[in-house]
Amino acid sequence: MRADRLLAIMLHLQMQQKMTAKQLAEALGVTKRTILRDIEALSAAGVPVYTQSGQGGGIGLVENYRLSLTGLNESEVRALFLAGNAKLLSDIGLAAASESLLLKFLSTLPSLHQQVVEHLRQRMLVDSTWWIDDKAPACLTDLLHAVNHDQCLHVIYQHHDGEVVERVLEPYGLVAKAGTWYLIARRDGEFRIYRASRFHQIAIQDATFQRQADFDLEHFWRTHMQSFFESLLQYRFTLKIHPHRKNFVHRYSTGRYEVIEAADADGWFTARFEAEAVEPAMMFVFGLGRDVVVIEPQELIDAMLSRSNEILSSL
Repeated sequence: MRADRLLAIMLHLQMQQKMTAKQLAEALGVTKRTILRDIEALSAAGVPVYTQSGQGGGIGLVENYRLSLTGLNESEVRALFLAGNAKLLSDIGLAAASESLLLKFLSTLPSLHQQVVEHLRQRMLVDSTWWIDDKAPACLTDLLHAVNHDQCLHVIYQHHDGEVVERVLEPYGLVAKAGTWYLIARRDGEFRIYRASRFHQIAIQDATFQRQADFDLEHFWRTHMQSFFESLLQYRFTLKIHPHRKNFVHRYSTGRYEVIEAADADGWFTARFEAEAVEPAMMFVFGLGRDVVVIEPQELIDAMLSRSNEILSSL
């Protein structure tokens, strides 16, 4: 809708101060001509927007102009209310600030939207903590300080295999994945990921570092996660499964899978799976019991026969 696009233009300009028509067009997925028409419409509506030609020019809003929250629609109000994560905000010392922000946010909303928030508050709660609530690492405050001020860290860190090492790191950012905190840092010119709970000691150095200008935290993390996931699922196997075990497959499959042959005359379907290795594949197949036939690879069939014989011989 055009009204949503006009609002988006104003928000982009409010955050970036000045943008070119080309940048706005790319951000909003429209043509440059559309952006120019929208700017004319905003100006005609009394919005203090201006254009500046020449090098370093662009489109901007008059300094100190701010868009009020009355421009929010109901879906945006709902999204904002559910966006906070109390556990993670508490981990980094922002729980009280979050409550204060929510109060200020609610007070600025029109009465109709306030009713929407209260309605939602009594009907939906997002609890992102694990059943056994892990405490935030004691070093998290120091990590956050170093990240915010681009200060080097001298650390003692324990790898997952138990090896303890001493390192000097350039901390770039913190990521909370499923309630677990990770530090993204550069060492010897390469970016690495460290689990915050494995830091034994941390000392913030007086020395600062120059951040890599083109580093993007979200892009780095998403790319890493994709590569990590792909590296785990290297073992592929194909199974023929009884139809009443579809829920089991959906819940307990060892990784990604796809159905490659629909139900046969008896309702059995064939699917190809991905797992970390032969061991988790065997565990999954054993869970299916007599409701599965292993099609391939032969290695999995042989491994299951061997394991079954071991079990039988021990009885």
